[in-house]
Amino acid sequence: HTRNVAFLGIWAIPEIITTLLTNLQEFRLSSELMRYVDIIVNRMDLKSFIFLHIRRGDTSDNKSYCPPNGTRPFTTPDHVYASLLKISDIPTVVLGYNGGTNSTEDRYVEHLSEKLNDRRLITETDIEKYLPTSIKENNFKLYIIMDELAKRSTINISTCKSRLGGTVDYTLSKM
Repeated sequence: HTRNVAFLGIWAIPEIITTLLTNLQEFRLSSELMRYVDIIVNRMDLKSFIFLHIRRGDTSDNKSYCPPNGTRPFTTPDHVYASLLKISDIPTVVLGYNGGTNSTEDRYVEHLSEKLNDRRLITETDIEKYLPTSIKENNFKLYIIMDELAKRSTINISTCKSRLGGTVDYTLSKM
């Protein structure tokens, strides 16, 4: 398999990543990570919550990822707020946010929080308070924890394509 991948070169990378993400749902959560997910759920009192995966950054204007105009129109605080009003009145929203590092995103979570002021918004920063440094500094482990939280959510909302939690109840791009 390695030789085939090397032969395919860079063109195979998107397909490989897609395959890995698809198969990721088959991996079992380690007992260590499961313990931390349980701690987060218990200490943050997450009995009923919406998991909201916001994908911006590299996908904001990526028309092939989220036609017709990328994720930007579907992830504005106004659109997210209006979508949540249509979906549910569950007061707690756990935000899985993939925003990138460009300066236009610096205050996105703050603006979203202001718009959702009638809800309890829990960010990845809030969740990381319950995690040791060894997990906080490991993007794969953080991804697995967020994936498990999405699976445990009452309602799972994705930006455009299913990523976290496997089964998505709503997508912002279709609201």
